Amino acid sequence: MELLAKAEGFFDTCVVTALVDLGVFEAIGEQARTAEEVASAIDADPASVKRLLAAGVVTRFLDSDDGERFSLPQACRNVLLRSAGP
Repeated sequence: MELLAKAEGFFDTCVVTALVDLGVFEAIGEQARTAEEVASAIDADPASVKRLLAAGVVTRFLDSDDGERFSLPQACRNVLLRSAGP
């Protein structure tokens, strides 16, 4: 169990690092966006971005009601968005 917990923590870290480094949180901003919209904003492949966004949902850094539009959890926006910072 300890190994599984460490693996999950590593996965979460990799996902949030990719989301931050690619500017995904800022690309999504205050309203839900499709993978295509995010990909266009960060100049990346839409299929790859959709997989990353799905990983963001699994790790709870992102929300999605339908698997097509992705948003930031309301409670996390002040932390995840640079534009909402101090």
